[in-house]
Amino acid sequence: MREYSKLPDAHRKKLLRDRAYRAANLERIQEYDRKRAHLRERKAYNWAFGKLRTPAQRQSKLDYDRDYHVKHREQARQKLARRKAQFTKEEWSEIQSRYGLKHRHGLTIEQYEKLLAHQDHKCALCLVEHGSVGVNGKLHVDHNHQTGRNRGLLCLRCNGALERAESIPGWLERAIIYLRTVDAANVLGVVTTSFNQREGGSHPRRKST
Repeated sequence: MREYSKLPDAHRKKLLRDRAYRAANLERIQEYDRKRAHLRERKAYNWAFGKLRTPAQRQSKLDYDRDYHVKHREQARQKLARRKAQFTKEEWSEIQSRYGLKHRHGLTIEQYEKLLAHQDHKCALCLVEHGSVGVNGKLHVDHNHQTGRNRGLLCLRCNGALERAESIPGWLERAIIYLRTVDAANVLGVVTTSFNQREGGSHPRRKST
C-alpha cells in the first residue's frame, strides 16, 4: 500500500474507480487490512492502559489535544478541501463509506454487502428495505456496546430503539407497559390525534399530492 500512496493523484483516482484493481489485488489489500486491525487493537490497549494515568496527567493531555486542534483547525480544513477536490461527489461518498465502515466497525465494504445480502437487503428487525429509511437510507451496523462485536444491520429507528433497550435498564419493559396503558386522553379528558392520523393524513403545512 505504500507504493499505492506514492502514485500520482490522477493514477490513484483511476485505481479507486477501477474495481477490477481491487479484485486483482484482493489478497494484498486484505493483508493490509489485517495489519491495520492489529494496529487498532494495539491503540485500544494503549488507550485502556493510559486510563491508569492520574487525573492531572489525563487533563494535561486533553488540554494539549484541544489546543493542537484549535491551532491547526484551518490547516486541516484546507488539507481536506484539497483532497476532496481530487474526486467526484460519488467517489468521495464511496471513500467516506469505506473509511467509516473500516474505522468505526472494522468492516470492509465487501463484508457489509455480504451482511446485507444475508438479510435480503432488509432491516433485521422491522424488515424495512435498505435505502428507504434514515438520512441516506442505508442500514446501520448494530454492535454490542459491552464487547464491541458486530451483530447485524438495522434501520436508523430500530438501531436507536435497540440501543436504548440495551443501555437503559428497564427501558424495554417500561416501553411495553407504555404502549399498552398510556393515553393522553386520560389526562386531558378529551381524545386528541396527531396530524398523520387525521382525515386526509397530511400535515397542514405540507402540500398534499
